[in-house]
Amino acid sequence: MKKIKAVIFGLGNRGKCYGGYALEHPDELEIVQIMDTNMTALRHAQKMFNLKDDACFTSFEDWLKRAPKIGDVVFNCTMDQYHYETTLPLFKMGYDVLLEKPISTNPKELNELLPQSRKYNRKFAVCHVLRYAPFYRKAKEILLSGEIGKLVSIEMAEHVYIPHFL
Repeated sequence: MKKIKAVIFGLGNRGKCYGGYALEHPDELEIVQIMDTNMTALRHAQKMFNLKDDACFTSFEDWLKRAPKIGDVVFNCTMDQYHYETTLPLFKMGYDVLLEKPISTNPKELNELLPQSRKYNRKFAVCHVLRYAPFYRKAKEILLSGEIGKLVSIEMAEHVYIPHFL
């Protein structure tokens, strides 16, 4: 199996999780570039992935101007409102993209990304990771067991908090 070379945009919880996989499975995944506006997170990740300064970027615009294409995939873990503008150019550059949910906060943008990925023959995946989280698996197990009665319906809401909108 060919080792995948990845770029991480956004070094919050999700970006760190994907990067963690590279540390646990270095024969499968290597982080080759990182981008985040938070210098503390950027420097921490730089050390974690043993990257040189020229592989670390403080903005998407800086990355676009200076970064040579050395990766196969970009893990786009930026804030929701930046998903479209940071994903669209990647297809043309030859990157496959793993994008965090939501795809976009704008319906027009939402409807453009999949056709663009197909136009450039790029893989485009959206990550919905919570369905496999231990607490959801346990809840499903209990609900399906009938332990608390017959399941009639489920209503689930994930209350997005303030940092998603900054």
